[in-house]
Amino acid sequence: MSESTLTKEQTETVGQTVTQSMSSGFGVDVEGISASAKAENSVTNSWSNSYRTEFTTKSSETTKVTVTSADAQLAKSEGQAFLWTWQFTTTYNWNGIQVITNTNTMANTQNQGAPPKCVALGGEDDSYQSCVEGTWMPGFEPQSGNATVI
Repeated sequence: MSESTLTKEQTETVGQTVTQSMSSGFGVDVEGISASAKAENSVTNSWSNSYRTEFTTKSSETTKVTVTSADAQLAKSEGQAFLWTWQFTTTYNWNGIQVITNTNTMANTQNQGAPPKCVALGGEDDSYQSCVEGTWMPGFEPQSGNATVI
């Protein structure tokens, strides 16, 4: 499934202000006659443009894994009869929207009591019982004395 949304918005404002004033006056002072004049001119122009483009893409992908009886028998004979996959839940801050993402990463362990100890793609082998440094899942970090080594 794929969905796309494109929103475009354009706002334009143009304005102009013209102010003119003129004053003149005459007055008499002690020494004689004086004259005064004043002229004022003001022009203001303003323009503004705003543009907004919003593009949203939604997509999802479905992966189907089929395990044949031959695959299951091989995994069992190798001591890896339980298949694990990783799933992530993302919660967005607006409206409490949650998106669940399933990964294609798989781990094979002996049984349900031996879950993967690493995050997806962090295993040193297919069983995910030994992890690349810094990829241990909470609670499975190797212990050193009383301190947890991460």
